[in-house]
Amino acid sequence: MNKYEIKYLLESMTSAVDRLTDTVGKQSTHIGELWDEIGRKASKINELEIKVRRYGDLVDRYRRKYYAEKVDQAKAEKSLAEYMGDSVDN
Repeated sequence: MNKYEIKYLLESMTSAVDRLTDTVGKQSTHIGELWDEIGRKASKINELEIKVRRYGDLVDRYRRKYYAEKVDQAKAEKSLAEYMGDSVDN
């Protein structure tokens, strides 16, 4: 190999290394943006989980209140039926 061939190979390798360096830089930027997006989505998921828990507690509270009202209503009907002399088989 003469010096011109060696120079050509060196320049082509330098060019290839430059292209690879640019590619790595672009991929690093893209990976950083993806991590930012993952962080935003994770925080949104946490917010939604908190809302779901809060709404679940709210539904449970209303369900318990509704059940208690129905039990009280049933007791009142039973007491009224006993007072009127009707047979109650509880």
